[in-house]
Amino acid sequence: MNRNSNRENSDIKSLVEGLVSEHETRDPYTLCKELGVYVLHQPLVDIRGFFQFEDGVSIIHIREGLSEHADRFVCAHELGHCFLHTGLNRIFMDNRTFMETSRFENRADEFACLLLYGPNPLLREPELYDWQLADCLNVPAGRVRERLAELGVDPEIRNHSFLKP
Repeated sequence: MNRNSNRENSDIKSLVEGLVSEHETRDPYTLCKELGVYVLHQPLVDIRGFFQFEDGVSIIHIREGLSEHADRFVCAHELGHCFLHTGLNRIFMDNRTFMETSRFENRADEFACLLLYGPNPLLREPELYDWQLADCLNVPAGRVRERLAELGVDPEIRNHSFLKP
């Protein structure tokens, strides 16, 4: 990991902890309500959610029918885009440019992990099974540890008694 990504991670952590401290919650829906961010559940196809900023209005669109864990994670992830990438249009970038968007997605994932679970998510939510984390992180269960490492979370902090097939 380079110095810039360490600084960015620190900036995201400071941003999230400031929001949590100011609003006294880690619930993304409560934050959206208090911040005036609209959340709409819709029958989306091929995506779990997206953030839209139009005419000064922030809107999070979430696919209806997601599990509770995935729904909360998608809301937190899209709220991350609201704070970190307001001026960007990922759908446009994916379809009309050659710009690499995974960096933006990784940062929004980190925002979501820090918001929902704090700086040490797996110790705060030890009852989460690998398949639940896989659902939240949108990866196959076998890739949970790899994805956590990509997000800067040490996958070895998991108490192995929590690991379930």
